[in-house]
Amino acid sequence: MAAAAALCLGRAPRPPRPLVVILGATGTGKSALALQLGLRLGGEIVSADSMQVYKGLDIITNKVSPQEQRLCRHHMISFVDPLVSNYTVVDFRDKAVPLISYIFARDKIPIVVGGTNYYIESLLWKVLINTKVLDRKVELEQLDSAELHRRLSRVDPEMAAKLHPHDKRKVARSLQVFEETGIPHSEILHQQQQEEGGGPLGGPLKYPHSCILWLHADQAALDARLDRRVDDMVAAGLLEELRDFHRRYNQEKVAENRWVSSHILSAPPSGALHCCTGDGCDPLPLLLQAGLPAWNLPVHWIQGIPRVPRQ
Repeated sequence: MAAAAALCLGRAPRPPRPLVVILGATGTGKSALALQLGLRLGGEIVSADSMQVYKGLDIITNKVSPQEQRLCRHHMISFVDPLVSNYTVVDFRDKAVPLISYIFARDKIPIVVGGTNYYIESLLWKVLINTKVLDRKVELEQLDSAELHRRLSRVDPEMAAKLHPHDKRKVARSLQVFEETGIPHSEILHQQQQEEGGGPLGGPLKYPHSCILWLHADQAALDARLDRRVDDMVAAGLLEELRDFHRRYNQEKVAENRWVSSHILSAPPSGALHCCTGDGCDPLPLLLQAGLPAWNLPVHWIQGIPRVPRQ
């Protein structure tokens, strides 16, 4: 309609608005770039982060601040209860795709940003297969890894060869696809790729006018930036956030007898928790443990420990 009106007035129709996608490793500046583009282009930001969909833990998942959200509208952040264990990429896609259409309908530019690539892939390409029995995948994941992989090997050897036997989530997903459709998962993916506009990454692009920005950073600069980020997280109240999360959610899981015993951590043998920062080791695993209030241990920060070289 707008294009026809423009032609009647003698103006060239405006090109369709693009879908902007920003991805890259943690710490490369995705959120900052998305905010700048959103402000300059009049866009709205759609988060594609599998951890930021959950309520709480704003610091450790590095969510954008309330001030930043007021500068530019953000979507798909903090709307899933952390006790929900069956939120999937299909759920994400089914909520995000109509949202993107809504943003386009208001003549704005959707800016998808996040570090969960398979969430982004679900928006860009026709790659997902809808399944009907919501609890079947959970049931399959209860099987032994070797048995689960053997079952997949019998019905879809190509997909089984691609998946690690211990990747129960993906193995169970492929087995569920076969159980519900009678067609091997790998064959369905090949069919999608062979559709017009399809390719190695999946079926046709959902949004033909896409601008994809993949951010990179020098490794030394990235290491320094992430070290500073951890320090900033601690200063912003990371330990308090983790303790509060444990009180509100983990204790509720215990009360409902849904606590997974493998997730229960025992206290360290020493009387204090030693963390290192600066050029030293990554303190996040220890910080997570420190969130368990039963420990109530003092935290000592050790500066200047040489970083272990990456293998």
